[in-house]
Amino acid sequence: MQPNRMAAAATARDLHAMLKLDAPPFDPFVIADRLNVPVQPLATRDFSGCLLQHGDKFVIFYSTSVNNEGFRRFTIAHEIGHRELTHHHPHLFGASSRHVSTSNFTSKEWYEQEADAFAVELLLPEEHFRREMRKHGIGLSPVKSFGKTFKTSLTSTAIRYAELTGDPVVIVVSEDGRVLYSLASSCMKRFGVGYLKPGTQIPKASETGKLLGSSASSSREIEGASYLCSWFDHASQNLKLDEDVLELGGYGKTLTVLHTKLLPDRDEPDESDDDGGLTPDGKRYRW
Repeated sequence: MQPNRMAAAATARDLHAMLKLDAPPFDPFVIADRLNVPVQPLATRDFSGCLLQHGDKFVIFYSTSVNNEGFRRFTIAHEIGHRELTHHHPHLFGASSRHVSTSNFTSKEWYEQEADAFAVELLLPEEHFRREMRKHGIGLSPVKSFGKTFKTSLTSTAIRYAELTGDPVVIVVSEDGRVLYSLASSCMKRFGVGYLKPGTQIPKASETGKLLGSSASSSREIEGASYLCSWFDHASQNLKLDEDVLELGGYGKTLTVLHTKLLPDRDEPDESDDDGGLTPDGKRYRW
C-alpha cells in the first residue's frame, strides 16, 4: 500500500477540532490524557515508541534513550496517530497486542509514514505554521524559532518548513556522512531538484561535508555556502546557495538547510502556492 498522508493529516485536524485545541504548543501528553490513553516512559533503545492494545484500551510507551523533548513529543504524537488511524490496527496488532515504532521519517512502511504525517499535523498544524512563517525570514534560524514555538524536534520542524514554505529551500538530514532523508520545497523543485536518495554520500566540498570531516566536538552550528550542483547532479541551474548546518547532539544526526533568495527572473511570479514566495513584509519574490 502507498501512504495516504493527506488523509492522515485530515484525521489529525479532526482531532484538533474535537478537542478544541487553540494555540501552540500542542502537548501530546495532554492530548493522550484527554483521549484516556496512558503514556509511560521506558528505558530502552529498541524502539522510539510503542502502542499496546488491550481490548478497546491503549497504552503508549516512549523511549527515554534520546534526551530530547521534541523527539519524545513527536514519538507520542506518532503513537496517537496509530491509535486514531484505525485502518492501521489489522497491520499493527495482527499477531501481537504490541506494536513498536521507529518514528521521525525513517521507516519505509506506509503505516509508519502515515503516523508521521499525522504527528506533523497534530503538533505543527498547517494553519498555525503558515501564520508563524509570515513572521520570519529563511534558513535554519526560523526553523529553530518554530521549534521553540511548537516545542517540536528540529527535524520534524524542518520537514514541515520545507513542505509549506514558498521559499527556495532544501532540508537534508544525515547520519555518518550519508543522507537519511531530504525534502525540497515546491519552489526548489522547479529547478530540477527532487530529493536525495537515502544513503547518498554528503558532498565533501559542501559545508556539511567539511563539518563532518573535522574532529571537533558535537552540537556545532555553521553558516556557509555551496552550489546546487554539488548536491544535485541533475539540477537545471547552477545556483549558489546559503548552507546552514547544525549537528543534532541528542540524535547523532546532522540537519542541513540549503536556501537562497537569488533566483533567475521569470516574467511572472508563481501563484500556485498559498504563500508562493511571500516574504514576512508581504512582498513576493520574482523567480
